[in-house]
Amino acid sequence: MSHRPPGVLGRWSVGTKLALALALVLVGAAFGVFELLDHERERLFEQRERTEAQALQQLAIALAAPLEFDDDVAVEETLAPLAELPELVHLMVRDSDRDEPVARFGRGELSPPDLIGASSLRDREHLWLSTPIVDERGTAVGSLEIGFSLAQIEQELSRQRELIVLACAGFGAFVLLGLVASTRVMVLLPLGRLTRAADAVGRGDLVAVVAESTDEVGQLAVAFNRMAQAIQEREQRLARAHYEVGRLLDGMRQSIFTFGPDLRVVGRYSRASAQVFGREIEALDARDVLMTGVPESAPEYHAIEAFLSVVFELDPADWDQLLELAPRELHMHEGTAQARELVLEFVPLLEHGRLVQVMVLATDETEARRVEREITTLRDHHAAEIGAMRRLLGFGVHVYVEFEASSTARLGRVDALLATEGIDGPRIGELLRLVHAVRGGARTLGLLELEAALAEGENVLAPVRDAVRAQTPIPPDWRTAMGESLLAAREALLRARQRLIEASPLGEEVLDQITVSARELEALVALRDQAASAVQQRIDRLSARPFGELVSGLDDAVLSWAAGQGKRARLEIAGAGMRIARNETDALRTAVVQLVRNAIAHGIEAPQQRATAGKPTLGVVRIRCEEDDGARTIMVEDDGGGVALDELRARAAELGMHVADDALVFADGLSSRAEADDLAGRGVGMSAVRHELEAIGHEVELRETSAAGTCFVIRSRVRSTWRASA
Repeated sequence: MSHRPPGVLGRWSVGTKLALALALVLVGAAFGVFELLDHERERLFEQRERTEAQALQQLAIALAAPLEFDDDVAVEETLAPLAELPELVHLMVRDSDRDEPVARFGRGELSPPDLIGASSLRDREHLWLSTPIVDERGTAVGSLEIGFSLAQIEQELSRQRELIVLACAGFGAFVLLGLVASTRVMVLLPLGRLTRAADAVGRGDLVAVVAESTDEVGQLAVAFNRMAQAIQEREQRLARAHYEVGRLLDGMRQSIFTFGPDLRVVGRYSRASAQVFGREIEALDARDVLMTGVPESAPEYHAIEAFLSVVFELDPADWDQLLELAPRELHMHEGTAQARELVLEFVPLLEHGRLVQVMVLATDETEARRVEREITTLRDHHAAEIGAMRRLLGFGVHVYVEFEASSTARLGRVDALLATEGIDGPRIGELLRLVHAVRGGARTLGLLELEAALAEGENVLAPVRDAVRAQTPIPPDWRTAMGESLLAAREALLRARQRLIEASPLGEEVLDQITVSARELEALVALRDQAASAVQQRIDRLSARPFGELVSGLDDAVLSWAAGQGKRARLEIAGAGMRIARNETDALRTAVVQLVRNAIAHGIEAPQQRATAGKPTLGVVRIRCEEDDGARTIMVEDDGGGVALDELRARAAELGMHVADDALVFADGLSSRAEADDLAGRGVGMSAVRHELEAIGHEVELRETSAAGTCFVIRSRVRSTWRASA
């Protein structure tokens, strides 16, 4: 699996991240409290302003009579109690008939604002009020201005803010330290032990990690121990197989014979010569012995001929140079039951410094090479099985369970179609699509045995389709051959299930738990028709799966598929968090996998071809899942050379098919490839995509194709009642 370098947050410990998150929450809470305090401050000031305004009105009424009769002493006596107030900073009474104030009071050098035309003014530190003084007839006889300091209220609010900051800081620091310490003890230290144990297993050591708890970390330790044990047992079996191969190689057959200047086989030779060469070789020409069964076009054929023609003519001192002409290996009777692979060694026999004979040691490596290839295949299958096992555990076991359920249903449908009499175009097309869909899913999950069994099934069905289309005789016994392929597929599916059970820490219970969960979910969905609309949406939402789960494992598969085609490509995925309705996941997974396979097979060019076109040698396949007002869209695009529409048109004309350009790509049995391989060439995949999507109310179209790339778009014909991105 590819490893992306960690970002800044990726280098931090879990405890640090939790502490940072909590700190952000505390900061947000503090800001919220500050905002509440500001609102409270404003409320208090407004209340103070209303209270003082009412008191000012009463004071103005009390001053009306003294002003009307010019009784300045009475005015001052009325104002005297106010002058004692500590928060009073300004007080002034004016008479309408005088230029100078009748009474004035102020603290410090504070200058009151101009209150002409305004009844009140307020800044952050002061409250200023003004009101006219009227007599009993309503005639203005003067005015009253007053100013109050708000410093005391401001100081109290500031003190509360400081207390809140200190409380948040103290509590936050305590919680941060506690989180970091507890996370280190409960998570980081156990994970560190697991990491060191994993390194030891990678070096071939069998180690176990003590599970000190039954929480998630403890369960992870138990799972690691079981996985390490399984890997160790497989490695031991592989080592035993290598030992047996070594013993077999020690006893391989070898022929020893000599020949003279006339090239006739003379002297003593081993008893194994007849077995090595398949006949008695005494008195035969060395050319006949060594060249029989070797194709004349093979380089070793001409190498033997050149070596034997000059071996006795050159100076023995030049023997080392002469050996450069001699072949080191022979491949005889290739492609037949008598096929042999021989390793040759030529030894000069000298007499008085003159070459008199050449001894040949011919070791039959046929069986050893066969066993070696089998061991290599076994090792590759072993690695593939371990890789598939780890991928399945990494994706989530439910991915395999859903694949197994859908595959079983599809194979059951294949059985039903095979049981009917006769065969026609629609039925053989459906058979190919069903087998191809299961095969694509198996290849994505790394289930190579299942994929190989279904590939044989496609090899059986393709000639039947061609015969039905051409109205020629159908190959005999094709149903029997298809039945054998289905049997092998079911056995491979059963073995895959068993490998998953063996690899899981829970054993067979892991599948039971998944099944129970799925059954409970089905029961929940069954209640949908009886529920209210809001509850239906909640049920649909709960049963939905993330889009990333549908395409899990495709990144590794793209690397493998591209390498198998002699290409280089990588996968980019956007919208992995989008939710997909549960009843659509299987069809969408099948469709997306096939579109990605199609991009690798038909779109992405070989590195040299891309370099010539001025493109990076590494091709890119992109999958993007989006939602717009409840309508989901999935796009699969590549930066390859585009769809070969001209070749498809020519192929359609050759087959007598009349298909519109926008439907060429999805036509059943139509492919731009002359020969089929593991990825494409049968004209089944894109037809299967269209049928799978139509079955769930979706459509697919070829939006764009050019020398710069191709884009396929999948969209739902029905808008979802719940937002997939919510």
